[in-house]
Order: sequence, then C-alpha cells, then structure tokens
Amino acid sequence: MGDTTKTKPDRAAIRAFLCAAPADGAVAVRDLESQARAAGLLAEGLPISQSRPIRRVADKLHTLRFREDDKWWWRLPMTSSQDAVKVTAPAPDPVPAPDPSPAPSVQDDIVAARRRFMEESIRGFEEMNRKVYQEAKVTVDRYLQTGDLADLFPAEH
Repeated sequence: MGDTTKTKPDRAAIRAFLCAAPADGAVAVRDLESQARAAGLLAEGLPISQSRPIRRVADKLHTLRFREDDKWWWRLPMTSSQDAVKVTAPAPDPVPAPDPSPAPSVQDDIVAARRRFMEESIRGFEEMNRKVYQEAKVTVDRYLQTGDLADLFPAEH
C-alpha cells in the first residue's frame, strides 16, 4: 500500500501567494493555477476552485471571483491601505493583470442594477401600502356609520 498522507500547503504561504497578485487588477484563473502549481501549493490536475485550503484563504481575503469573456478571474478587493495585507512568506513573481481591468465595471454594474431593483421594489410596496390603507380606512368609516358587519367584509364581485 502506498503512502496516502497528503501534505496540506501552509496557509501563510497561500496567503502570501494570493497577496502577491496585483492589488489593482484581476488575474486569470489559468495563470493563477499554473503559478500555484509551480509554487507547490496546488496538485497537478486539480482546479484551484477545488483546493479547500486555497479557497478558505481566498475567502478570508475576500477574493472576488467572476467570469468575463468566457474566462474566470480572481481579484483581491482594493483596500484603503494595501499595507493591511501582510505578506509573511516569499511570493512568486506577480502575474500581470489584463489592461484595463474588466472587474470593477462589471461588478459596479451588478451592484447598481441590484440597488435600482431594490429601490423600485420599495417604492412599489410603499404605493401599495398607501392604497390598502386608504381602502381600509373607507371600509372602517362605512362600518362605523352603519354598524353593519357586511360593510367590513364586502362581497367580491
């Protein structure tokens, strides 16, 4: 029987590897995978998205993952101070980012569309609530004047 123990890459080394990616741009996943393999952080044939240690560190770093032009990209979020990300191990040469980076505009468009949808939904609910309130007020006023329960529960036509 062969040795079945697997050596997990050091989280500090993974963190240093991911932090070495350009802070202002996206990195193609294929390039990231080949560099991770060269650094001994990713097994041959294993997609980076299937490496649990790399995924966990990427999640803690709030790495953005997105698809554009039929390619997957990873990008560390921009911080007000890039010094906030500490590199504790030697990092491989950074992968050059595509110029210009497509990530911010795509992400901004998605966020803006979601915001517009929520604002329009809220306005629609507010208008609906005003109408329901007015109808209920008229119904209750009619009941108070007549005392007839049928005025509270009008039959649907």
